[in-house]
Amino acid sequence: MESRLFTQSGRNLTFQHQDAVFNYRVAAIFRLDGHVLLHRVITDDFWALPGGRPHHFESAPEALRREMREEFGETVEVARLSAVIEVVFLPVHEIDLCFEATLPPDSRLRDLTVEHAGNEENLPLIFKWFPIAALQNERILPRPVTTAITNRAEGCDYWFDDERQSPNDA
Repeated sequence: MESRLFTQSGRNLTFQHQDAVFNYRVAAIFRLDGHVLLHRVITDDFWALPGGRPHHFESAPEALRREMREEFGETVEVARLSAVIEVVFLPVHEIDLCFEATLPPDSRLRDLTVEHAGNEENLPLIFKWFPIAALQNERILPRPVTTAITNRAEGCDYWFDDERQSPNDA
């Protein structure tokens, strides 16, 4: 059978084949004073790195800058690729490219003491800073994100996580 393009907005690099979905996502690792910025849709019970899906013919850094403008209205600097996380959570198989990134010096998001509001396609988002040393106390998905944030290797690391298995089985 042929694969067909599956999208929410019509331009995202997300594909559906029968009952499975492949998703390509870019994410930002913002660090500030021993903290990392995470976000979630207000109704979710987990946190994630801010990011989104690239559009056709858009580079990963370009997509990340666009997503951050859309979600919280600021232009960010995208630096090196820090981690590639491949994850399976049925019916989705996803690849996340995680880049180190920085907020502008005058960004409202630099306030570590409050939750910040954002928006994605009319879904309210919450952005919040978490101490890196305490990330293991939070529910963050995909699961390798915590390791990707705390592991400061010079190169790019890769993790695979099959969320169909418990963390002890993987």
